[in-house]
Amino acid sequence: MKRNLLLLSLLVLFTSTFTSATSSAQFNSLRDGSYSWIVPTSTRMQINCWNQYGGFTINDDVEGSGEMVLVAQMRNDKLVRLHISDRACARETGATRLEGVTVDNSLDFLTRHLEDGEESHVVSAIALHESPNAEPLLERFAGRGYDYDIREKAVFWLGQRGGERGFRFLKDFIRNGEGRELRKKAVFAISQSPVPEALPELIDLARHHSDSEIRRQAIFWLGQKAGSKAAAELKSAVDNDPDDDVKEHAVFAISQLPHDRSVPLLIDLARNHKNKHVREKAMFWLSQTGDPRALDFIEEILTK
Repeated sequence: MKRNLLLLSLLVLFTSTFTSATSSAQFNSLRDGSYSWIVPTSTRMQINCWNQYGGFTINDDVEGSGEMVLVAQMRNDKLVRLHISDRACARETGATRLEGVTVDNSLDFLTRHLEDGEESHVVSAIALHESPNAEPLLERFAGRGYDYDIREKAVFWLGQRGGERGFRFLKDFIRNGEGRELRKKAVFAISQSPVPEALPELIDLARHHSDSEIRRQAIFWLGQKAGSKAAAELKSAVDNDPDDDVKEHAVFAISQLPHDRSVPLLIDLARNHKNKHVREKAMFWLSQTGDPRALDFIEEILTK
C-alpha cells in the first residue's frame, strides 16, 4: 500500500512538472499570431469586457468570475497587443488557445515581454493574477531601472491589490523613494488600499511629512474619503500647517466633503480664521456649493 502511495505521489509530481514545463515551452515558441490562455484572478477584481483593449475596474460590490482570459498578439517575438477580460464575458477572438498554463508561466511570459510596447496592459495584467508572486514583481517594477510609466503603474496596482506587503512597500517608498511625482502617486495608492493602517498613515503624512507637496496630496485624498476623522484632520491642516499653499489646499479638500460636513466647516473658516487667504478660499468654495446655509452666510456678510 505504501509503495502504491509513493508511486502515486511521484506520478502526480511528474505530471505537474511535465505540464508546467510543457506550457512554459509553449510560451517560448510562439510564432506570429494571437494566443489566449486562462489564469485565476481575485474574485474582488471585476474585469470589464466592454473595452476593446480589455478595460477593467475593481468593484467590491460585483464579484468577478475568478478567472481572466488573456489574448496576446505576437509579432517578431514581441508582444504587440494584450487584451484582458473576465472569463464570464470573454468574446471569441479566434486566438490559438494555450492549454495547461500555470500562473507562474503566465507571470514569467508577461515579465519577459514587459517592455515590448504594451507596458501599461502588461503591468495591469500581472497585478490581476491571483498569485503571491504578483506583489514582489510590482515592487521590482516600481524601482529604478524601469521607465516612469511602468513604475507609476506598478505603484498604482500595489495600492489596488490591497495587500499588507504592498502597503508596507508604499509606506517606505513615500519616505525613502526617489522622485517626488512617483511618491505623490504612492500617496494616492495608499488612499486606495483597504488595509486598516492606510487611513492612519494618510493622516500621519498630512501632519508630518517634510515635503509640502506630499502633505498636500495626503490632505487631498483625505478629503475624498469624507469621513469625520478625515474632516478633523483637514481642519487641523488649515489651522496648523506652516505652508500657506498647504492651508489653501486643505480648504479645497474640505470643500470636497459631503455638504453636511463641508459647509459648516467652511462657514467657520470664512467667519473666524485668522489667515486672510484661508478666509478668502473658504468664501470662494462656499459660493460654489449652492447650499442654502452658504447663501445665508454670504447674504449676512454682504448686508452687514
